[in-house]
Amino acid sequence: MTTSKLIRLLPWIQEPLIVSAPMRPFAAHELATAVTLAKGLGFVPNGNQTVHTRSELEAASKIFDSAALPQALGDVLKHSLPIGLGYQIYQESLEEAVELISEFKPIAVWLFAARQNEDYARWAEAILGASPNTTVWIQVGTIAEALAVVKLCGEEIVLVFQGSDAGGHGLQHSAGLITLLPEAADALSQYNIPILAAGGISEGRGAAAALSLGADGIVMGTRFLAASESKTPKGFVEQILHGKDGGRTTRRTRLFDNIRGTSDFPSEYNGRALINQSIIDEDDGIPEDETKQEYEDALRDPATGYGQKGRLVSYAGTGIGLVTEIKSAREIVEETRRGAVHAIESIQHRASRWRV
Repeated sequence: MTTSKLIRLLPWIQEPLIVSAPMRPFAAHELATAVTLAKGLGFVPNGNQTVHTRSELEAASKIFDSAALPQALGDVLKHSLPIGLGYQIYQESLEEAVELISEFKPIAVWLFAARQNEDYARWAEAILGASPNTTVWIQVGTIAEALAVVKLCGEEIVLVFQGSDAGGHGLQHSAGLITLLPEAADALSQYNIPILAAGGISEGRGAAAALSLGADGIVMGTRFLAASESKTPKGFVEQILHGKDGGRTTRRTRLFDNIRGTSDFPSEYNGRALINQSIIDEDDGIPEDETKQEYEDALRDPATGYGQKGRLVSYAGTGIGLVTEIKSAREIVEETRRGAVHAIESIQHRASRWRV
C-alpha cells in the first residue's frame, strides 16, 4: 500500500486522492487551483507557448498567495507550487520545460506521449535536477510500458494508468481499468510506486471500483470539463451533459489529428471523441481533405461547431452518461470522494452477509 507515500508527496490531500487531468486547453489555473484547494491535486497543461504557460503558473501562484490555506498546504507553498504541470513530450522542448519548472517548482510534472521510453528518463532526470521536490508522473497504458518506465526511471515516480475508456489521446491498444489495474498492482507489488487510475471514471462508484482494483488515487478528465472553473466551450459542455451511453456515442480515431494538423502524434496513439458530423462523414467515405475544410470552416464559428451535427473535436471518455450537470471543482472532488467511500462501505455491508 502506497498511501503513506502519497501523503508524503502531497501532504495537504485528503484521501482518496482526486486529481484533475491536464486537459489542453480547457484545464487552466482556475480549475487546477480549485481542485488543489479542495484537498485534491489539479494540473494545468503546457500550452506549447512558454509565455502562456508562465502566465497560468503566475496566476495560480497569486491565488495561493491570497487564499487562507491550511497549514499543510501553506508549508508546501514555501518550496513548491501545489499544482501539477502536464507535457506531451513528443513535441515539446525540454529546455523550455526545465526553465519553467526551475522558476515555479510545481509539485508534480505529468509526462505523456514519448516517442520512446528513454525520453521519460531523460526528462525525469532534468526535472529533478531543476526542482528536487517535484514528483514526476508518467502516463502509461500497458503493463509492459509501465515496467519499462520503472526500469528506466526508478521508484521515485507516480504512474498514471490510463484505461481504454479514457477521453482524449491514449494508446490505440490498451485494456479497460477492470483488468489493467489488478494486473498492474501485481506486476508492481515489489515497488513503492503510487498507482493512479484514469479512464471512464466520472463519479464515486467508478472511483471505488478503481480503488478496489489496486489504484491509490483517481484521475478524472471528462468530469472536470463540466466544472464551472473549466474553459470548456459552452457547446462542448452541452454535448457532454446530454451525452449518454458513452461506449456507443464516443469513438477512438486518428481523424481529428489528421484534420487538425497534429498527425505527428506518435503512431501508437489515437483519441476518443464524441461522434459528430466529422466522424459520420469519415464513415460515409467522404474524402478527408473535404472533412478538413469543413473543420476549418467550423473554427470560424465555434458557437455552432459542437454537437452531433458539429465539426469540432470533442474529446471525451465513455463516462459522459454520468456527467449530467455543471458543478464547481470543489463539489466534484468532494462528491466523488464521498461517493467512493459510500460505495465501498455499501459493499462491505453486503459482504458481511455473504458466505465464502
